Amino acid sequence: MKKTILTLAAIVGTMAAATVVNAAPVSQSAAQKTALEAAGLKAEQVVFKPIETDYDDGREIFEVDFFIPGQKKYEFDIDVNTGEIVDQDVDYWEADDYIEYAYLLK
Repeated sequence: MKKTILTLAAIVGTMAAATVVNAAPVSQSAAQKTALEAAGLKAEQVVFKPIETDYDDGREIFEVDFFIPGQKKYEFDIDVNTGEIVDQDVDYWEADDYIEYAYLLK
């Protein structure tokens, strides 16, 4: 009986350790790279806003937002654990975006 309990405990412990090892979160730089690739852009072409973390439908996400000054603004929500794009939006640059852009350049 003791041997069965110890074996079961060892199996459960191994499964828990494997789960932790496989669930490594995605880095912010990897999230930026994913967003840039999806937009078909390079880092030299854009100005990034600081990345923030938030929750969307119970999962933790990176909010990766960037501009092509004077042209477009991009918003990507990327799952922190999988690197999957959860949501994305592209809008045309508007006059009030210059205020935020100027603030980012400080």
